[in-house]
Amino acid sequence: MQIVSFNDFVVGALRGQEVVDLSPAIGDLANLPWDERLPGVAAHYSQLKDAIASHVQTERPFRARRSFCAPSGTMASGRRVTRQPRSTSPSSRPSPS
Repeated sequence: MQIVSFNDFVVGALRGQEVVDLSPAIGDLANLPWDERLPGVAAHYSQLKDAIASHVQTERPFRARRSFCAPSGTMASGRRVTRQPRSTSPSSRPSPS
């Protein structure tokens, strides 16, 4: 089982290609500051292992309400990104050594 951090530092576990939110299984560790969550889970893993394993098997995978991934060449807002052509003037080329 691989423990991951997703969606602004929420602790989760990979199940195949899906992510399961572990917040209910790790209890108060989910309320720690973001930079202490994964180390806290690692430190208490021996006590949490059974609860995490059963939670991963029974819980539905996390579903983002909105995808923040945009196709290449577009922004998340859907606007098309145009790239500026590279300058080919002699002054922008590196000089041969």
